[in-house]
Formats: sequence, C-alpha cells, structure tokens
Amino acid sequence: MRKEDVSMKMKYYINKEKRTVVCVGDNCENDALTTVTKRDGTLAIAARYLMDRRGKKVWMKNRFVGKAYCAEDDEWDEEIGKSLAKERMLNTYVLAKVKKMDEITHTLYDAAVECLAVGIHYEDKVNKVVGYPLFDKVHD
Repeated sequence: MRKEDVSMKMKYYINKEKRTVVCVGDNCENDALTTVTKRDGTLAIAARYLMDRRGKKVWMKNRFVGKAYCAEDDEWDEEIGKSLAKERMLNTYVLAKVKKMDEITHTLYDAAVECLAVGIHYEDKVNKVVGYPLFDKVHD
C-alpha cells in the first residue's frame, strides 16, 4: 500500500482497566477510487458516473476499527495491544479496499467493452441508416 493512495488517519483508544486497545482508521472513503484512478480527475469522474449509473457506490466505508483484548493471564503491554489492534483494523480495511477497487475496475472495463462493441459496428449502422455503403469496409 503506497502512502499517496491512503488518506487514512489512525487513532488509538486505550483502556487499561478493561485491558483493551482500539485502533480506528478514519477518512478512508476515497482510498479505493484514488488508487484505481491514480488521482486522474477525469477518470475519477468517469468512474463515479459509471458506478452511479449502474446503481453502485464508488465510496468505501469511511471508518475501520480493530480491537485487541488482553487476557487475564497475560501481562498488559500497550505497544503489543496497539500493534494487534492496528493489524486487525488494516486487515479489514485492505479487504474492503481490494473489493471496492475490483468493483470499480470491473465497472470501467465493462463500460470500455460496451464502447468497443458500439465502435466496431458503427460503420454497419451508418451504412444501414444512410441506405447505401458510405463506408466501403464493413466489419462482421
């Protein structure tokens, strides 16, 4: 995961009495779209438009949470708790990001295939509308 593809801000909530550490990653909703479009504004607009037209959301969840619990038998270590909570949060985040990136790229691919299909038969359609072979070479 490249730094420029992520705008997430992480916070930790530590409760020594309950022996828990929670890691919260916020500001994630644009991360999949940013990664797929490589910050290309035109491609991002196209992806948002296509996803909307197909009834899909382009945004990820905005917040991901990971929790670590310290068992009664174990010695409390805040750094280990932070590490475990962060790892759990990032696992959830990465799975969600990959799923959303896959959905966005498939939507863009499907739209490109549709455009190609229209373009391939363009000459046939023009010839049919005009009523005579305006284009000499007609594709099958």
